Amino acid sequence: MFTELYANFSRSSLYSLEPIGVGTPYVESLSGYFSRLASHHSNSTGDLLAKKLVPLLNKLYLSNQAYKGGEGLYKSSNGINGLGTLAEDFSNILQSLTLRDDLKSLTLLKWSNIVPTRGLLRVHRAWCPTCYLEDKENHFEIYERLVWNFQLVEVCSKHNQHLSFICPYCDKTNPILSRKSRPGYCSICENWLGEKLQTGNQLIEMQQKDIFIRLINDLLSKNHVIEDKPNRSLISESLNFYLKECFEDSNSLMCRDLNVPKSTLKGWCIGGSLPQIKSLLEICIYLGVNISEFLLRTEVRINQESNDDIKVKSKSERKRYDHKKITKYLSDIIDNEVSISINKVAEAIGCDRKLLYRLYQIECKKIKEINDRFLINEKSKRDKKKLKEVEDAFNQLITNNEYPSRRKMENIVGEGVLREKLLQEKWRALKKNCFINSC
Repeated sequence: MFTELYANFSRSSLYSLEPIGVGTPYVESLSGYFSRLASHHSNSTGDLLAKKLVPLLNKLYLSNQAYKGGEGLYKSSNGINGLGTLAEDFSNILQSLTLRDDLKSLTLLKWSNIVPTRGLLRVHRAWCPTCYLEDKENHFEIYERLVWNFQLVEVCSKHNQHLSFICPYCDKTNPILSRKSRPGYCSICENWLGEKLQTGNQLIEMQQKDIFIRLINDLLSKNHVIEDKPNRSLISESLNFYLKECFEDSNSLMCRDLNVPKSTLKGWCIGGSLPQIKSLLEICIYLGVNISEFLLRTEVRINQESNDDIKVKSKSERKRYDHKKITKYLSDIIDNEVSISINKVAEAIGCDRKLLYRLYQIECKKIKEINDRFLINEKSKRDKKKLKEVEDAFNQLITNNEYPSRRKMENIVGEGVLREKLLQEKWRALKKNCFINSC
């Protein structure tokens, strides 16, 4: 009886780990889910990928890359969360290994007929340090949000602050997925990335980017309820519908109001090409609808007065800045000694970095000095910590009567650590001193 009952149950090869945030704007990314799954198996992301997924995917190019260390795969790993073959392969194999049927909701696969890949996803990892910190403090699982992967999303809508792209400890960018990927930690130096950023690192005002994020959040929250991929023809059908409804069936009028070239609009309307995500969102903003409403050809809510600030500006239109706000923002950064790069300051204000340097030369110089001091200090602390780890590992091996080879050392301090010149010199100096003393 028990044998028959047991036979009715299927067993998954990997834990049937439930993805986080499905049905919300903060749904987990598939790459983040995979690295979280590896942690639950007490395994590294690289090992789980090479030993479990790559053989089952049966893709020659993946097998070759895994054999060589997987660097090529990791460099193109943003496709795992996207709408192409890599996302399809990864979600299918993970669903078969975990016996889950909801992992495609962690990608953009369901929108592959609607949105082109160009201008869609960033190639390096982005994160909100405060989201990580809140997850940890509230004893939630730390995870990677899919929304952080969009090129257009530069701000955490929950905390109204810029996303981070560079580790504050090693000053390096992270690939979307790597051998050492772990939610909340740098995949290069493995330091914790969660922190509560100071007020000076927040946005002055988000303007059009704020609306972009709201529309993307709406798209992600509906990701799980869409059973089939929307047909590609829906874009051209919707554009032609609104062309008649809102622009008097005049291509010239529509091109003028949306600031789109006639040839480009014609290609969209006949279905020859698809608008990039930014263009699609700008159209939705002008019409006052979200993407799903646009595809369903919902009645528009155009309000010309309110749309003046959010419709696409032509290149000839000069942007005006509130210099009082900018001056106060820069002063707050300097007074609070907030560590932030000039690039991020320019992004927060919404202006070009060169323009910022030209108009606020003194303030920019002070901000750069603060940031440089912070980075030097953090690097010094990190170097001291790593040097101590190398020395402790060396002494541990000597105490155990083991030769402190590179392989044995890196088994303790971490793979690839001794490639750093400073740590390599420390290791060699320890060996030299040990040999001299033994003589």
